Amino acid sequence: MPKKKKAPCQTVFYPRKDVKLGDYFLNVMPFSEVCMHLRVAGRIMGVKVICHTYTGTDKVNYTPSAQLINPLDGKEYSFPISLGEAGIFTEQIPGLKKGFYRYYYYACPQIGPIGQEHVS
Repeated sequence: MPKKKKAPCQTVFYPRKDVKLGDYFLNVMPFSEVCMHLRVAGRIMGVKVICHTYTGTDKVNYTPSAQLINPLDGKEYSFPISLGEAGIFTEQIPGLKKGFYRYYYYACPQIGPIGQEHVS
């Protein structure tokens, strides 16, 4: 029986990294519904965590969001999306430190770690 060839790229997850408003980092975009619609799923994109404002019926609302940035030219890509759609999670378990976090991982061992460091 012939041996199966190993895939040249594999995903290896590493420990979580805390994220705060204003952080910018490179991320392999998840296959979420919004990323699929924007056609960025699986691509390396810059992500900046911002506080997005929008007006409701009677007041201004603020919500943390992820602004996607094209890493080739540094321009904003589309509109801000929710943190969860961008692969950023929120800690809401009582007794633990509240905040945002993400995981960084190798997309391909040949190119090294993706999203390992914050580039603020």
